[in-house]
Amino acid sequence: MSTNTKEIKLPQCWQDLKDALESGIDRVILFGPSGIGKTYAGMTFGNVENGAYRLVCTEDMTNMEVTGSFMPDGKGGFSWLDGSALKAWEGNGVNGGRLIVDEIDKASGDVYATLLAMLDSPESASWEHPETGRVHKPRNGFSAVMTTNVENMGELPTALTDRF
Repeated sequence: MSTNTKEIKLPQCWQDLKDALESGIDRVILFGPSGIGKTYAGMTFGNVENGAYRLVCTEDMTNMEVTGSFMPDGKGGFSWLDGSALKAWEGNGVNGGRLIVDEIDKASGDVYATLLAMLDSPESASWEHPETGRVHKPRNGFSAVMTTNVENMGELPTALTDRF
């Protein structure tokens, strides 16, 4: 039986990103034109065994998608559903996963402020659950990849880029 395997050689920029994420770099900003694979790379390169959770920022996006919210549970009540950032912080319950923040430049002011808190350094980042009062912190291994289509990185707020 013959197996025909062909290794795909990545362009150098993507290989560099893959190497960086596999070496433990845990915060990366990817910028450039749409359709070049920024999101795909964030979702698949490096260690994503503990989960990769995507947020697509829009002007209409709410913090519900970031941290979570109460939702009808089908039993006449409400249950809490974690948002993408909280899911990424928790990962597999032992180690954190990855948060992919797509199109950060399109986030509303309220969401942007919450993302600043969620993307702060592991020593500073925390979030208190509104129902249980439990203070969540990112677990070891949490990583974040942020994407944007802006052409000039200087257009992004310093408070945000300093976190990466």
